[in-house]
Amino acid sequence: MNLYSLTLQQSTAINSAVAGSFSDNRANEILVAKERLLEIYKIDENGVPHIVASANVFGIIRTVQSFRLSGQSKDSIVVGSDSGKLSILEYDPKREKIIPIHSETFGKTGCRRIIPGQYVAVDPTGRALMIAAIERQKLVYVLTRDSSSHITISSPLEAHSTNSVVYSLTSIDVGLGNPQFACLELNHGAADKDSTGASAVAAEKQVVYYELDLGLNTVVKAKSEVVERSANLVIGVPAGASALNTLPGTSDAEMELLRNDGDNVSACTGDESPGGILVCSDGVVTFISPSERKFSVKIPRRRVVPEENTCLIVAHTKRKWKQMIFFLLQSEYGDLYILMFLKHTTPAAPSSSHLRTQAPKSQLVGIRLTYFDTLPSPSTSIAILRSGYLFAAAEYGEHVVYRFSSLDGELEEEARARPMLGDRRDGPLFFYPHTKLLRLQPMGTLPNNTPVTGIRVGSKETLLHGDEGWKKGEGRDRDRGRERDRDRTGGSSSSRVFEEGEEDEKGADADNVQLMELCGRGAHSKLKILRPGRSVNVLVTQQLLEKATGVWTVKIDHKEDSVHRYIIVSSDRPLGYTRRSGEGSSSSSSSSSSSSSKRKEVVIPKRTIVLRIDETIDQLDESSFVDDVQTLHVALLADDSILQIHTHGFRRIFSDQRVIDWDAKESTKDRDRDRDRDRDRRKDERSGLISSISPSIAHGVCNERQVVLNTRGGKLLYFELNTADVEDGASVPWTSGGQSQSQATSPSSSSSSSSLKGSGGVLQLVHSVQLDIDVTALAIGDVPNGALRFDYLAVAFANGTVGMVSLKKSSFWQRLSTLTVSQQATHISISNLAILTVSNEKTASSSSSSATSSGFSLSAQTWSYLCVGLSNGIFSRSAIDPSTGALADRRIRSLGTQPVRLSKIVADGNPAILALSSSPWLFMQNRNIKIAPGVGMSAGSVMPMVLERICTTHLDGAAPLSSSEFSEGCVAISGSSMIVLLIDTASPSPFTETFSQPLTFTPRKMIVLPPLQMPGKGGFTIASNKNGTHATVALIETDHAVLNPTDKQAMKETAMRNAIAVAEEANKRGKVKEEGEKGLKMVKEEDELNVKMEGTEVLNAKKDEAEDAMDVEDEEHPSGKELKIDEKQFAIREYDDKDFLSERMQLSSEEEDEDQDGNIFTSSASSSSSSSAARLRPVKPEDTALGQIAGQLGLPEALYGHPRCKTGLWASFIRLLRVPLLSNDSDGSSDSSTRNSSSSSRRGEKGSDQPLQPTIDVIEFPSDEAAFSLCHVQFQTRPADQHFLAVGTAKNLEFFPNRHCSEGIIHIYAIKLEEETRRVKVKKRRGHRHGNDDEDDEDDDSSSDDSSSDSSDSSSSDQRSSKAEYRTVTTVVEKLELVHSTVVDDVPYAIAPFKGRLLAGCGHALRVFDIGQKRLLNKCCNKKFPNCIVSISVLNDRIIVGDIAESFHIVRYRRDMNQIEICADTTVPRWTLSHTLLDYDTIAGCDRFGQFFVERLPADAQDMDEDPTGLGKGLLNGAPFKMEELCEYYLGEAATAMEKVTLRMQGEECLMYTTAVGGIGVMCPFKNRSEVGFFTKLEASLRELMTQVESPDERELAQSASDASSSASSTLSSGISLTKGVPLSIVGREHMSFRSSYIPVKGVIDGDLCEMYASMERRLQEQVADELEMTPVEIQQKIEEMRGRII
Repeated sequence: MNLYSLTLQQSTAINSAVAGSFSDNRANEILVAKERLLEIYKIDENGVPHIVASANVFGIIRTVQSFRLSGQSKDSIVVGSDSGKLSILEYDPKREKIIPIHSETFGKTGCRRIIPGQYVAVDPTGRALMIAAIERQKLVYVLTRDSSSHITISSPLEAHSTNSVVYSLTSIDVGLGNPQFACLELNHGAADKDSTGASAVAAEKQVVYYELDLGLNTVVKAKSEVVERSANLVIGVPAGASALNTLPGTSDAEMELLRNDGDNVSACTGDESPGGILVCSDGVVTFISPSERKFSVKIPRRRVVPEENTCLIVAHTKRKWKQMIFFLLQSEYGDLYILMFLKHTTPAAPSSSHLRTQAPKSQLVGIRLTYFDTLPSPSTSIAILRSGYLFAAAEYGEHVVYRFSSLDGELEEEARARPMLGDRRDGPLFFYPHTKLLRLQPMGTLPNNTPVTGIRVGSKETLLHGDEGWKKGEGRDRDRGRERDRDRTGGSSSSRVFEEGEEDEKGADADNVQLMELCGRGAHSKLKILRPGRSVNVLVTQQLLEKATGVWTVKIDHKEDSVHRYIIVSSDRPLGYTRRSGEGSSSSSSSSSSSSSKRKEVVIPKRTIVLRIDETIDQLDESSFVDDVQTLHVALLADDSILQIHTHGFRRIFSDQRVIDWDAKESTKDRDRDRDRDRDRRKDERSGLISSISPSIAHGVCNERQVVLNTRGGKLLYFELNTADVEDGASVPWTSGGQSQSQATSPSSSSSSSSLKGSGGVLQLVHSVQLDIDVTALAIGDVPNGALRFDYLAVAFANGTVGMVSLKKSSFWQRLSTLTVSQQATHISISNLAILTVSNEKTASSSSSSATSSGFSLSAQTWSYLCVGLSNGIFSRSAIDPSTGALADRRIRSLGTQPVRLSKIVADGNPAILALSSSPWLFMQNRNIKIAPGVGMSAGSVMPMVLERICTTHLDGAAPLSSSEFSEGCVAISGSSMIVLLIDTASPSPFTETFSQPLTFTPRKMIVLPPLQMPGKGGFTIASNKNGTHATVALIETDHAVLNPTDKQAMKETAMRNAIAVAEEANKRGKVKEEGEKGLKMVKEEDELNVKMEGTEVLNAKKDEAEDAMDVEDEEHPSGKELKIDEKQFAIREYDDKDFLSERMQLSSEEEDEDQDGNIFTSSASSSSSSSAARLRPVKPEDTALGQIAGQLGLPEALYGHPRCKTGLWASFIRLLRVPLLSNDSDGSSDSSTRNSSSSSRRGEKGSDQPLQPTIDVIEFPSDEAAFSLCHVQFQTRPADQHFLAVGTAKNLEFFPNRHCSEGIIHIYAIKLEEETRRVKVKKRRGHRHGNDDEDDEDDDSSSDDSSSDSSDSSSSDQRSSKAEYRTVTTVVEKLELVHSTVVDDVPYAIAPFKGRLLAGCGHALRVFDIGQKRLLNKCCNKKFPNCIVSISVLNDRIIVGDIAESFHIVRYRRDMNQIEICADTTVPRWTLSHTLLDYDTIAGCDRFGQFFVERLPADAQDMDEDPTGLGKGLLNGAPFKMEELCEYYLGEAATAMEKVTLRMQGEECLMYTTAVGGIGVMCPFKNRSEVGFFTKLEASLRELMTQVESPDERELAQSASDASSSASSTLSSGISLTKGVPLSIVGREHMSFRSSYIPVKGVIDGDLCEMYASMERRLQEQVADELEMTPVEIQQKIEEMRGRII
């Protein structure tokens, strides 16, 4: 068995991100590492990230850092990976690729503990770097530059530490001194020798300083310092030019006094940055200065976070400029803190000489850490760019680029306005986070689906009836499987596992495949529905009277007009009507009586309408276009006149509103001869080749200088535009055959005898050709720059051939090549043609003088493609030789079942073709293959192109559209609708999100319930999904150590009640008075209580008085413990009433002002007033500590997540969701085609005015119970119409020190159908307006039935008004009703239906249950499984059981003996994560380490189900049979879910998998052995090129020996010339070694590696092609054909 592995969507999780300038000196760019990808994003002025370069390293990226040597103009990259090499990379702007500079081997491959690569630190000046392993090994490299400015690297210097574990590594800024590195280590040598464990407890964590002596070229351990055991991170602090330090001899007490001298304390500037390091520990940040002076501050934490929970810093970044330096630190809860260094400045004093004043002296006195803002998710990395944007790579949820709301204030005001955090001897510090982002504003985002926990893939039928389909096909799979057991690759009878030849059963429904995906974590979880294809943003939708046949857009000036001005829509039926005045019967014109000439109105149908594009799109009632005929083509000619080709001729419209008309009938010389010829040809009508319709225009095409018309009589007319000036008053003749043209007239004039005057181009009839066969389509390309014409014309004939004919004067109408599209011409015809001309220079559509009629700017190096659309849905494209016109490199693709229509648009800055069939497809330049101008493309090569699906409704025609707001839009027609849309070509994902439903907790499992029918009231049958427009999804959501909604609400209410009591008690003890501008002040009767509440500190002077005053008991609210909350549920201390005034967390009025204003820092005025104590006000309940806790319990979970509680408690749901489905006959109206479609996709069935409520039922479990498994089951002892949902849960489940729970439970819920009736508001349909009516589109979904019923009502006006506003809607929804619960002995991680019973894996036991009256009945059991059962799949009598650590077991159930027997297992132990059944004997799966595998029963064990005897003794202490390993392949990412799917109509059935980090991939089987042989050789050849980079000497020799024609090397910015191109693995990882990380690769071809062939340089392509004895074009054809089978 052989499979083709292909990644469809790369991983979205970011491991590490660094900011830098990688393309030029001042670029704002972000380098991100995504498992196996390196990507560079440029952040534009609006904060939106745009991808610049992407590289698949074919390895695991462990860490990345940026650095810049002295004298470099941009940053370089150092990467630590699993390749065992140190890789230094650089971005080449010319090639738009990341290229390797150095690759230095230092150890073995793989992610090992003792192999360096986990940590990298670079000296701030770029002189040296250290790379360290998790344990023991550390290496230091010296970086220099040679005379040619090339980066050179020295031999590694060892700095190993035996028995040490590294936690963090950073460099220290020492200026020009010897480079130093700080390493956070823990020595475990003594603990290894002590069996009692005392040494392990007493082990100390240290910061070890390593110094590189540049003179001696050695690395020494300079010193070490003991830090807290909980330390997890060290951060280097930059050293400024005037770095501050503490004065020698300053004691701690003196330092405390200096810190409290608020008037002279300020923040350090960038030049005063002290250097040293920051050590982050649990709840503490410590700064160690270069003089070894320590300053420590506590990390403020949220009040609702249990105090025993850790508070660690997980991400950091800094911003340093001349005036200021600060650090942003992020905790594991997502909170951001700002850290600044404080200095004390001694005021200037006169010297003793009285001649001059001494300069003020400054010294470092401490650090300040304050709460800044809260991000929705903790980040793996945060980085501040040069432009000031903040990029946060989130662990879960979207990666976001933020803009600081205010950074123009002085940062030192923040230091002055807030009191200093006390030393560590003070108590814990708390804060209450902002209710929304105040100091950061989200700008651009990057998608992040991490983690993906489950998928369901299929069309409407397969999603709704997929499980039943398995049941129906059980016998078929079992019986037919043996007959078709031949290897699809040609030989072996044990490798066929995928179905083939079932397109007829799937039909068109396979083209509407949908992917349901569970992704996210906690409050950021979502259920998404994805469709294959590029996303589309619909801007405007307008309804027409009839179905349109064509749409065009035109500009009015080639040179100055960059946007389109008019949209022309045409049809063969009237799209509208116009009223024109005509002359009636009258008397003489000289009569002045009432019987003089009368005029009457004539209604003329309009088959062509014109719309003007301005701020809105408005229809023109009168225009210069011919509107009573069908338009065939509209274009702007080179002389800026608009040409309209219609069925009777054409019209030219000039800028001064003059028009020239030409009638097709006048071009016929002898009409009688034509009639005779038509009469003779009528006998050929039966053949379908000749038509006898009277002469008129059947087809017409043109570019800016050429016009080609085809009449229905078989004549072909060719015109050329002559732009020479025409003499004044001269008539414009036709130069062929003496034919004449009507003179230029005004569109309102009735006379046509005036002569054309002025200047302008002349359309000359150059040639006319009479054909003996009907023409079905024409196509002509755009005129290249500097040329007068396009030299070739494509003509499609009715016999199924396409001819390329010459338009050159010397060889006019000479057929150059012929393309046969089918051997059966009577069963196929060509529906459309198009010639696409692309260049290797990306240009905007709004170009200047070099723009063509379509708005494309063509460079000298261009490629032309002939695109052919067939009536059976086949799309064909062939490359046109620019010199001979020959067709080559033909590739075909099935796009659907409907005829293919082709339209030219602009995509990604280049010309593109929109191929319209059952689904729209986009034929465009492959943006993933970067080819610079003149590099890598030689004679005979072609531009890499790609054909991608567009996720939108069926379209009938399209045209490019550019406006002042966008440059790459298009206007399309779909039936009787006109749509303005934008196609997203920048997204790297080939899927479009059409539905998104936020979830509460992390989703664990998901199933799609089948449509149900049950008896309703009155004996009628009710159905849950009668029309099949939606699906009901049952899923479980579970999170650990968070509060469930019930407990959280109870705690919130309890805290608020106690807060009210505390506030009343506080106000009762004092009185309130107003003191002018000082605000409100609380005054006690005996003494004034001065309490300063700044979120951090309370004056301790009045603390005792406040406690004594609040000790008086009240009858209504007696003192004592009011907050009665179980400490086990929520680990916060209980509060006494008297604790209120001593609380540290009441917001001051200054903070309220700050929250309202949204300023990032407090102004100087507010800071000066904040020092006074006259800012207090009457106490409100929300101001108290308990009130603040209650407020935080009500904060939005999407921003702050769920409140945390102690371990061992769970929050768990069962949720029923109703999600929309797209049927195969849908016109797309129910499918949202925009990326942000969660709101629009919630609309109900088509024609319903009510929004669809996604959540229809929710069942919440207690806080000590968690759900882990569910399934839909029908019991054989119950009626067939009774459906049940089984859910497996566990109570008091904990995982430390080992997994244990008090009990497992299996709940059985009955699925009931209920009718819900409610009144909904009916949206009134608005009248049709021409313009931007995107708001009206949502209101046009009301059904015709409802409209008619409302309009037919003839009651009073009040009744009509009420009926028009509201109506009653009855819906049928599913509800869950608990039947009973059954206690089992362990966690039921896996349950599945089995022959009318329930199969459950409880720990290491597999049990079969049947339903009883009060509980489940245990029928049989097998307890011989090794560890814990985590997955169960059932197929007929065969059961596949997945063990958590021992792979899969195949089990059979013997009904006669009521026994479960283990028949087969595997020889390779695996930690199974996901699996699916390929056929009755074959399993595909993936383990937790990313190893994909396919296992199959041996041939002698495939009939064991029919064997009534025993299976014999087990082998190797296991089952009697051992499964064979068919395929082994290391993915590099753990696949969490997989299914067998077909992604497109007439596509191959393949295996789709999703990974934990958001990736989507497929495994597709090969058809025959020849394909396997080809791709095996191709993969082997590419592996040899993966690390082939020549040495500098070899490069110089190769450069001197290469001639100009074959030299395709490009010079890099660093001066290195790579004549063999960029290696495929930029980190030097061997491909075979990577794909065989755990088990040697077997039976799988790496499609990602094969697809990199198209991006290689031409010389390397030819080298590989010579080895395979093929041409590069043939190789690319096979690679593209393989992808076309999948998607």
